Amino acid sequence: MLVEGFRDGEAGADHVGSDHFKAAVAKLPDYVSATPKIISETIGATGWGEMAEVRPSRP
Repeated sequence: MLVEGFRDGEAGADHVGSDHFKAAVAKLPDYVSATPKIISETIGATGWGEMAEVRPSRP
């Protein structure tokens, strides 16, 4: 599984247009057995929140 997050659509477009992305797309067909599936969503969050269920045992 690969998870990516971008601050906005422009940042996502910059990523897709980058040399490293183009290089990966050129190589990835040799490493996958099926066409990857994606979920693409725009959300209103502006940052990460703390997970309520897991806290460090020592602060």
